[in-house]
Order: sequence, then structure tokens, then C-alpha cells
Amino acid sequence: MKRYLSGLITAEEYLSNISFSRSSITGKLYSMPDQMQYKFANTWLVEGEILSTSSLSSVEVLLVGGGGGAVGSIGGGGGGGGVIMMSSVSIIRNQSYTVTVGAGGAGTQGTGSNGVFGSSGSNTIVFGAQATGGGGSGTHDSGDGLAGGSGGGAGSNNSRLNQGGAGQYLMTLGGNSGTIYGNRGGNLSTTRTGTPTAGAGGGGAGGQGIDTDPNFTGTPSPTSSCAGGPGIESTILGTPYYFAGGGGGGGYSSAKGGNGGIGGGGAGAGDAGPGTPGGSALNSGGAAGPGNTPGGAGGQYTGGGGGSAGWITTTGGAGGSGIAVMRYPIAYNYATVPSSVIVTNVGGYQIYRFNSSANITFN
Repeated sequence: MKRYLSGLITAEEYLSNISFSRSSITGKLYSMPDQMQYKFANTWLVEGEILSTSSLSSVEVLLVGGGGGAVGSIGGGGGGGGVIMMSSVSIIRNQSYTVTVGAGGAGTQGTGSNGVFGSSGSNTIVFGAQATGGGGSGTHDSGDGLAGGSGGGAGSNNSRLNQGGAGQYLMTLGGNSGTIYGNRGGNLSTTRTGTPTAGAGGGGAGGQGIDTDPNFTGTPSPTSSCAGGPGIESTILGTPYYFAGGGGGGGYSSAKGGNGGIGGGGAGAGDAGPGTPGGSALNSGGAAGPGNTPGGAGGQYTGGGGGSAGWITTTGGAGGSGIAVMRYPIAYNYATVPSSVIVTNVGGYQIYRFNSSANITFN
């Protein structure tokens, strides 16, 4: 390597025997302290950017399953999709990886009979990890919620203490290190004693659906009867968002619908008025109306659960579609992805947002 008396060398000369992740080298000069600083950090400055002299070996990952759909007929809220956060997943360069993004479960029309459920959401999968879709909800008067990433909420009752579905169902890290999030749907805590009755909220990634007194006729809140469980916060997109809130339960007579959980949970509809959709999300949960109107849908790309509705042949809200996100430092090569993948640079990271299934190759 050639050294000048002034203590400066060109980038081309320094890089002559080193393999870099980018090839845009200029003749810009750097001082010797700068050269030594970046050399020992195994990086180099090129056109004002820090380029790594080593290959990309791992990425940060967020997976959110599709939200569970709700059933009408005073059902429970759909469960939020399961959430997986992995801070460092090992990858192999030049290998194509398939990312499967789960759809939200469909909302179902109630019939006033048992045995009808909201449809569970689909799974989001990559690197062997699986974030299970949220569980569909149960309906009046003996319907339990279905198990899922977070479980669906219990349907309204007469005498049976209906139960929410279990959370973290069939979720796996696939041998990677990370954290799994998912909770059960809300249970009914007592029997019906008068005309009103209501379903419990679906579970959220950050907390269970609220256990519900079917006789509750108060103002809906995030912690009151019928409310969906809260989602979980992530900053992987560069902005803090909540994901996978549970949907609100439906209400009959003087009972109101439940609030959707923060993180895209759909609002529940009720004869006495609807709950409030879950916000603080990439897309807020859908609103619901009074009486025999459909429940609110889970927020798109949030994995939020759908909200239920009133009596009788009403339709519950659909679950929100899931999402997958990967990011790694901007110093490395851009990955190869189809145009459906949204690529952004935020806070020193390349961010790859999958709203639908696609492949990715790390270069």
C-alpha cells in the first residue's frame, strides 16, 4: 500500500486488496486518523457512507400473523395474530428465502345458533419461525373462542361461562432466538341475569382479552368488559407502532360493543352503541355502528382481530392481514426483492416491509 508524506492515501489504493459490499469507490482522500478508525472497525468511508468490509450475516425480523375474524350474533372479538420479534437471525448470502404473510380471517354471519365461529387468521412464516393467525371468536350462547396466535373471545351467554381461545397456539421460533407474543381471548366471568348480554374481546399480542360480565352496560373503555386485548409495540419500521390488538365483543339490548385493542383491533357493534377501534397502529382498526351493523375489521397489515356485532343475523368484522418486516444496517448491499416489497432507509437501516408473500435474496 502506498503511503504519502502528507499522511493521506486514496480510497482506491486502500481498497485494492479488500472485497467490499458496494463498488462505488471515489478518489476522495481521508486523513490517517480517519483511515485507522474505520480500518479497525472493519468498515470504510466511501462518498460519506460507512461501508462494511465484512458480509451481512444476520437480520432483525418482525412477524405478525393475520388477525382472527369475528362472528356476529353477539359473539366475541377475533384474536390478534401472533407476534414474533427476533433481533438477529442468521442468513446465507445469495440464497432465496420465502416470506409467507398471513391473511386475516373472514368475518362470519351469525345465525343465532351455536356452532358458528369467526374464521381464524393465516400464519406468517419465514426462517422456520411461525407467527400463527389469530383465533376466530365464538357466538351466542355457548360458543368458546378458538385458539390462535392470540385466542378469539368467548361468545355472549345465558348461563354457560364461555371461554376465550388459548394464545401462542402452534407458534415457533424455528430454532432462532427471539420472543413470542400472544394471549388468550376474554372469558365470560358470570351468568346473564337480565336482558343485556355481551361477548368478550379477543386476545392481543400484549395482553389477554378482557374477561367480561355479560350484564355490563357501562361506557366501553380499553379495560372494561367486551374490550379486546392490547397489541405489542415495535419500532422496527423506524416509528413506534402497536401490532395485533384483539377485536371487541358484540353487545345486545342496553349493552354496548367493546373497544378494539390498541394495535388495530376492530370495534365491536352493540345495540346501545359501538366500541372504539384500536389505534396507535400502522392502520387503525375499523369502526362499527349501533344495532345490527357489522363489526369493525382489524387494521390492514396489523394482524388486528375483527370486532363482533349485535343480534341476530349480523356479520362480524374480518381480521386484519399480517405483516413481515426485516431490517439491517444500511452499510450492506441491498437485497433483491420484488416490487411488492416496500423498501425504505430509516435511522441507518434498510427496511423491507412485506405486506404480502414474496421472496428475498441477500446479496
